[in-house]
Amino acid sequence: IYLGSFNQKKRADAMYKKLSASGLPMTRQEIAVVQGRLPTLCSGPFPTRREAEEAAQLIRDETGMSKLRIREAPAAKINGHEGCKPGS
Repeated sequence: IYLGSFNQKKRADAMYKKLSASGLPMTRQEIAVVQGRLPTLCSGPFPTRREAEEAAQLIRDETGMSKLRIREAPAAKINGHEGCKPGS
């Protein structure tokens, strides 16, 4: 599940900690953009699409985020950026 890239590292770190504490498998990495590097968060992988959808609903409930993307592994490019790759 691709949560997105964040302008503020503190916000990304807080969300990572909150969702990790909820028991979700979380991945964070930084992607290079023209302005520098942006922290990016993903959750997963999940064994089935249904489990990914259930996790996405938990993320929505916990954070209020509505624009989550469930992607098949390996991670596809999002807006020209790699996003979170498995194992990163």
